[in-house]
Amino acid sequence: MHSVAREILGVVAPVLAVEGEKRPSTPQLTAVLQQCGGWRMLQPVRYGGPAVTAEEFVAAVGELAALDASLGWVTTMFNAAAHEVGSLPGVAADEVWGDDSTALIAPGYCSEGRLVRAGPESRLTGCWHGVGGADLADWLLLTADGDGGRYRVLLPRAQVSTEPTRNSSGLLGTAICDVTVSDVAVPAHRIFPSSASALPGAGAAATVIGAADGVWHRHVGEIRQRLSASYGSEEVMDRPSSTADVGRAACDIDAARLQLSATLPPIAGSAGTADGEATRLAASEQLQAAARARDAADDLLASSRRHALASSDPVTRLWQGTHACFGLTARLLEGLSDGFVD
Repeated sequence: MHSVAREILGVVAPVLAVEGEKRPSTPQLTAVLQQCGGWRMLQPVRYGGPAVTAEEFVAAVGELAALDASLGWVTTMFNAAAHEVGSLPGVAADEVWGDDSTALIAPGYCSEGRLVRAGPESRLTGCWHGVGGADLADWLLLTADGDGGRYRVLLPRAQVSTEPTRNSSGLLGTAICDVTVSDVAVPAHRIFPSSASALPGAGAAATVIGAADGVWHRHVGEIRQRLSASYGSEEVMDRPSSTADVGRAACDIDAARLQLSATLPPIAGSAGTADGEATRLAASEQLQAAARARDAADDLLASSRRHALASSDPVTRLWQGTHACFGLTARLLEGLSDGFVD
């Protein structure tokens, strides 16, 4: 485990270790992550962030998702946006972090708005669905179509309306919202051409893989406990093939992690320097890796009769989070692919 992931988990893991009725609430979890800087890993050093490598970022996201898929997802969103804003030209980063180095940015990657030029300013209208972290953010970084192409638009939280969505039971702490903007004037220095980047997709896929890995670890932990209580009796296994299923799932999750690692982009440099076609290929690999991990989690639960489909079961909760994150990842990668600039 990388040092950044180890530091964050040292703060978060004890909080998440509590199960049942004493399980921490979303505000408690978000407060813990804000305290340990888990949402600022990719923030540039000049604005008070550690600016970790892509490998460290993905490792931390995966470890967080193995504990709670919600935390993995929102950590990905805030960090991907922080890296993008830190790479933008002009005064965007100064405006976001100049007075508050802890300011958070929630990104929307699907183009669900329209940018219309009106004199020296442009006006933005639209509704972006399922923006992770929107209710916790200080700024929004949204995608919109306008004259001449697709753009990224930076807005303060006060200029948007948010409506919490009905989250999947596997993602209870993501502050996912629908974001609405109604004819808001946007100055030119907050509008940027949309550019290719493999980083958001890498973080999203890492959340799926991490959640699937959490399913595996929780499942194996329960088997070990039952074996210990039964003095090693093989009857504790669900069926004769259970051991093979556990081993196969572990191999598939490791293979997904290796496939994802081959797509990681360099962190340094401008967000607009990536090649569009190369990023499309990376997005395809990232989706395949996420699907492989999701299928491994499915196979693991299919091989067992121990886990009731109830949110109170830790394995089931992580399995639900795996599926919820995969759906969000597929949508994110589709939105990114539509906007890649060659």
